[in-house]
Amino acid sequence: MDSLECYGVYLEQAMHEELVQQLHEQKLRDRPIKRLVLRESDVQYRLTKNERAVLQHILDGHNNRSIAEHMYLAPSTVSTVISHLLKKLDANDRTDAMVRIIRNGWVDAIR
Repeated sequence: MDSLECYGVYLEQAMHEELVQQLHEQKLRDRPIKRLVLRESDVQYRLTKNERAVLQHILDGHNNRSIAEHMYLAPSTVSTVISHLLKKLDANDRTDAMVRIIRNGWVDAIR
């Protein structure tokens, strides 16, 4: 920015906003991801409420037993929900499901 000012270059407001946005995005790329958050609005019509909740717990790194405790469900119910998720996402396992939702852009990275 100093070099722009040094040479007497001034940006239009729209270009300035775009430059600031690009610099901000570049700065964020260098920071580690703290958490992946499911974008509910993108999947609300594809997945049930329980499926979305289980998927978020999987994104948070929880195993079936932990998910069952957090959601007050039986572990067998969690397994059934995960089976339904895998079928809907056409995924082979939990890892494949995570890759697919990330590639589809259904998650936000919190840095």
